[in-house]
Amino acid sequence: YKDVNALQYARNLAQQYGSGINTLCLIYNAEKSSDGSCGAVVYRGKRVDDQQSDWMMSWYNPSSGANGVYTEIREVDHYANNKYWDYLSKLMKKPSARDTWNGSLSNVAIGRAGSSIFEGILTQEAALISNV
Repeated sequence: YKDVNALQYARNLAQQYGSGINTLCLIYNAEKSSDGSCGAVVYRGKRVDDQQSDWMMSWYNPSSGANGVYTEIREVDHYANNKYWDYLSKLMKKPSARDTWNGSLSNVAIGRAGSSIFEGILTQEAALISNV
């Protein structure tokens, strides 16, 4: 039933951030491994200038030690050839991270517990300022 609870959490986030076009992404690791987890997602979306960018969000949840995240926004296909993954994996050291690029904003965070919630918000810088 943990997957149902995770899905409900994602739905509650959508209600919290208001109406409009949104995509709920839920990645639920149901294996009982004690090795921890590490992963990344690249999302392609439009910037404020109506051009495409690749938004990368990554997390590291080790079996022991602190959880970490990292995020970047770069040009289309920046992450396509695996050239940067070794470098990026070393940057997942903090519980939250933020990047801005060409008017776009990516903000990610992870909890401290072993069953942590990773949250990523992709938006435009101006949208965040206007909602404060």
